[in-house]
Amino acid sequence: MPIWRFRKFSWDETEEDKVRRIFKKKAGDHIRNVMNKAKRSQGKPNFITSDDWTEIKRIWESEKNMQMSEQNKKNRASSSTEGSATYTGGSINIGEHKKRIANELGTESTYTATFERTFQKKDKTWTGDRAKAIKEKYDELLMSTASSGDGGAASELVVDNMALWVEASSGMKRGKYLG
Repeated sequence: MPIWRFRKFSWDETEEDKVRRIFKKKAGDHIRNVMNKAKRSQGKPNFITSDDWTEIKRIWESEKNMQMSEQNKKNRASSSTEGSATYTGGSINIGEHKKRIANELGTESTYTATFERTFQKKDKTWTGDRAKAIKEKYDELLMSTASSGDGGAASELVVDNMALWVEASSGMKRGKYLG
């Protein structure tokens, strides 16, 4: 009998939610890895019955699943026709980067400064075609707006900048704007 069956664990009741969350994450990761390996090798894991394995394979081979798999593959591809924009800001969110830039510059951070910090590599190249295209389109829109400007108030310019950024980034996607 494996030794792990005899191990006992205990933790403070106040940590129950945290322990459960960590356990579910670890167990979920392990099951996902086992199933990915089984899918690649087409070998049935020991803990799955033959009937269940047949059903799982049927689902994997279904047209709907194949289409979703193809779409996900395209989404992951960095050289897709639309390109990609990979976030390079690490574990720090864009809002925090914006605050840090403002502290460094002593003024409010611009859209472009924040976008460049979070979507450019250290060598100042873009992380993907989409990021580069958004920046170029924003600059283009900003130049055309500035050249046709009517000398309006600064607050109008800020609103216009937001509208320009939304237009350049192709609008909201899944409730968020890129950058």
